[in-house]
This record gives sequence, structure tokens and C-alpha cells, in this order.
Amino acid sequence: MSIVCFSVWALLLSALAAEEAKPAADWRIELVPSRYSTGKGAVLYATKPLDTFYIILHNTSGKDLRLWRDWCSWGYDNLRLEATLADGQVVQLSKRAKEWDKNYPDVFTVAAGKSHVLEVHLGGQLWQGVKQLPEEPFQLVVHYQIDPSKEGERRKIWIGKLRSEPLTVTLRQ
Repeated sequence: MSIVCFSVWALLLSALAAEEAKPAADWRIELVPSRYSTGKGAVLYATKPLDTFYIILHNTSGKDLRLWRDWCSWGYDNLRLEATLADGQVVQLSKRAKEWDKNYPDVFTVAAGKSHVLEVHLGGQLWQGVKQLPEEPFQLVVHYQIDPSKEGERRKIWIGKLRSEPLTVTLRQ
């Protein structure tokens, strides 16, 4: 009996030690629309020139973290959106490929405990996949990812993947 108790106790202690050894999440990512409608959730207008929504990156790491700016090729594709429609179909929204006439690795720092806001507008020609979205409510998730690279290592860029909680959204074209 005491051997069983000792084994259970040892397993419990090792599980607690493993839990403590997990690093804290560096970021929390949040999708914040500029308008809501009763029964429709967040409402995004894709064709209104100034209608935007916001993606907020909250630095929860306890240390300053560096990210690529999205105007350069290193940071251009870090953000993407994923819509899950009522029928289960998944639509990926990403920025269209572009030619780079001016390009250099540009970074910014988000101080410990601070946040960075990205402003997103789905209108125009920047985002592909928008025309596949219905006018019925769907679930929208934000993904933000920076992959390892020599340039990123040299500039001490944060590496990892983030995923927001799903948000019910209705898109108006």
C-alpha cells in the first residue's frame, strides 16, 4: 500500500514540477472590431474606405520583445485571418503577394507589459479571400506567426505562433 501511495505522490510531484517548468506565454492576441450589431456580432465593412478593425498584441512575457514591421518583406505575411463559415468551410484571408522595390529588415520593440495595435482594413486589393466570405455571421480567428530566420536571429526577433479566440463576425461587402 505504501509503495502505491509513494508512486502516486512521486507522479503528482513530477507533474507539478513539469507544470512549473512551462514558460509563460509571451503574447496574447486579440481581435477588436470597431462596431457591433445585435445578433450579428462584430460587423466589418469591407468596402468602406475607412472601416477598420484592430488586432492587439499584448506582451505578457515580462521582457521587451522585438517584432518585424509589416511594411517590409520579413513582416508582411506574419498576419493572416481564418474564417470558419456556418457550414464548416474554412476561408483563409492573407495579403496578396507584392513586388518589393524598397525593402530592408525593420523591427520594433514592444516593452514588457505593453501592447501593439495593428490596424486592418479588408477593402481594396491588399487582402485575398474576402470575396469568398458570406454576409451571414461566421467565426473569425487571427493568426500571427514569425518563423526562424538568420536575419531574425541576428536582430533578436521573437519567434512563434499566436492564435486569437474566435469572434463572431458579419461582413458587409
